[in-house]
Amino acid sequence: MGRIIWLILLAALLAVLTVVLILLLRERRREKISRTNKKIILHGGKNVNPEAAAAGDGIIREDMGRDDTVVRKKGNRRQVYILCLTELKSQAVYRGRFHGSQLLVGRREHSASSREAGMLCLDNPKVSRIHCRIYKENGSFMVEDCRSANHTWVNGKKITDSGILQTGDMLKLANQTYQVEFLSEYWG
Repeated sequence: MGRIIWLILLAALLAVLTVVLILLLRERRREKISRTNKKIILHGGKNVNPEAAAAGDGIIREDMGRDDTVVRKKGNRRQVYILCLTELKSQAVYRGRFHGSQLLVGRREHSASSREAGMLCLDNPKVSRIHCRIYKENGSFMVEDCRSANHTWVNGKKITDSGILQTGDMLKLANQTYQVEFLSEYWG
């Protein structure tokens, strides 16, 4: 009887230690990803909290008028740029508003809070959390791969540094291809 109690206690102790180890490994991985993403986002862009950026759902809604995306003013109205990505196979459309002069594109994190300006999130597990950055430079839209695991491609060409992105281009992120369309709207 005493031996059975010892075995039960030992099994419980092993279960607790396993859970603690898993939690520690998750936290360490989360910190590593966070440090990496901060370096990526700071490279040529604004200092954006990667956890907050990954919280966006990439869908334009009326309640997203809270960000300061100012490109040009027309009276009291502000012009904002919007990226529309149409997935070729499913015809799903993803829309994201630029924050300042950039938009981050990445994977949707279901555990994160609902929306964040400047982030377009895709429903594709092969897309990195922050896969690429699209920004406006010298009147052109540019795309920059953020050291993603499955790379960024424009019109069949792998992006190693940064490249020009235009309406009508084919943007391949991981295993899915999207047709690109840039829009602008006036808010306010």
